[in-house]
Parts: sequence; C-alpha cells; structure tokens
Amino acid sequence: MAENGHSLTEWLDQYVAVIVSGEQAVRVVARLAGISDWGASLAVPLDDESEGTETTVFYPWHRVESVRLAREDERPS
Repeated sequence: MAENGHSLTEWLDQYVAVIVSGEQAVRVVARLAGISDWGASLAVPLDDESEGTETTVFYPWHRVESVRLAREDERPS
C-alpha cells in the first residue's frame, strides 16, 4: 500500500521517490516502471547528454523502505 491508501499500480509510469536500504540508505527518484510480488522496477534517468535515456533497475521489496510520489522539484526536467 502506498501513501494515503493508494495502490502502487496507480503510480505506474509516474515519478516516485524510493528509499532503498543497503550499506547506507539512498533515495532514488525514478519512473515506476513495474511492480511484482518480488519488488519494484524503476526507470532511472542516466546522467549523460542523451535526453530521455533511462536504465531499468530492479529493487526487491526487502530493500525498499518507502515509496511516495516524487515532488515536482525532484523530477528530472
């Protein structure tokens, strides 16, 4: 369940802010590309000159601490 009782499926193809745990927790802002029983797939914008270039990264649920819609100022321009 996402914030305010929304389902994560309602947020597919929208930008989300995800806290991912590991050796250190990190915040990832990316487009929610897919969800499954195993985790979430995020389309992460690449930091290069190519506009619209993304790579898809999978995060298992045991590593995802929180998911929320990204604020306008967090989204890539």
